[in-house]
Amino acid sequence: MELALLISGMALVTFAARYSMIFIMGRWNVPPMLTRALTYVPMAAFAALIAPDLLRLEQASIVIPPNRFIAGVVAIFVAAITRNTLMTIIFGMGSLWIVQFLVR
Repeated sequence: MELALLISGMALVTFAARYSMIFIMGRWNVPPMLTRALTYVPMAAFAALIAPDLLRLEQASIVIPPNRFIAGVVAIFVAAITRNTLMTIIFGMGSLWIVQFLVR
């Protein structure tokens, strides 16, 4: 019973957070500057997910794993050319798997 309440509460909070933006955007004239700023949110979130794997902090020094660095460079290159998030993920993951397979 507690688990069901916990899951229901988390679902309600998630729904409220997402619906609030939909509700505000539908009834409020969003300034162009805010609209332009919001277009960078997906890439900022993507970078925040990727950066800890490309640059690791171990014993007070930054370590760059070579296989992940190569895949990151490929992903950055693909992102710069195609401006397509799905293609960036496909090429980045593909190059990571290829590099990991070749390094064995």
